[in-house]
Amino acid sequence: MQRVHEIDYLKCLGAAICKWFAALLVFIGFSTSALAEQFHAHEDIQKTAKNFVYEHLKRTHDKFEVHINALDQRLKLSRCETPLEAFFPPGARLYGKTTVGVRCTDEKPWKIFVPATLALYEKVLAASRTIVRGEVLGSDDLTLVSKPVGPASQSHFRSAKQAIGFIAKRSIPVGKILTAHMVQAPRLVQAGQEVILLATTPQLEVRMKGKALSDGSEGDLVRVRNVRSKRVVEGIVMQTGIVRVNM
Repeated sequence: MQRVHEIDYLKCLGAAICKWFAALLVFIGFSTSALAEQFHAHEDIQKTAKNFVYEHLKRTHDKFEVHINALDQRLKLSRCETPLEAFFPPGARLYGKTTVGVRCTDEKPWKIFVPATLALYEKVLAASRTIVRGEVLGSDDLTLVSKPVGPASQSHFRSAKQAIGFIAKRSIPVGKILTAHMVQAPRLVQAGQEVILLATTPQLEVRMKGKALSDGSEGDLVRVRNVRSKRVVEGIVMQTGIVRVNM
């Protein structure tokens, strides 16, 4: 009989422990959930940043990729009761590694800078064949290709009209993206060429014949000999065969 009572007691004790343990798990789960609700979800912060960048870039680029880095799991920001706002910090780059600001403007405001990586693509000119040094570029020598935007992008050509007529300063292999450093502007004046010397004032315009003593592109300073006076002067190349000089 004593043995039966011991077994019943153990069963009761085991059941009590199980109930207590189950209640503890429920409490812990509730506490964790309640604690989590006090802080803003990292996923929402990242989504806000990504949507902001996406909407900004789709107005200026046909092709791009946006990657928002994961936030440090130790970061705890109070739950924002108003919609989050995203912005580009002053000096933020719009390509490569950059940061996107996200802020909360409710009664407990906060602000965070989210790391991001942007890959932007644009159409630029490349050589459609091997171009030899000294060749004048024509439309058949050029083709548009897509490439990521980078620090050197400012020196790229984005349409054939920008490059046609330029002269290759060195050999350019097929497929090579064209930059301003590879070419030079077309010569509008060549040494030995007969040119017009143009001198102007607000009230007067004088044109004289001259002979170029050096080559020059638009905007270049060249030396020219006045055919009549034999005097050598310097002037700015304005257009083909025309050099502007001071009165």
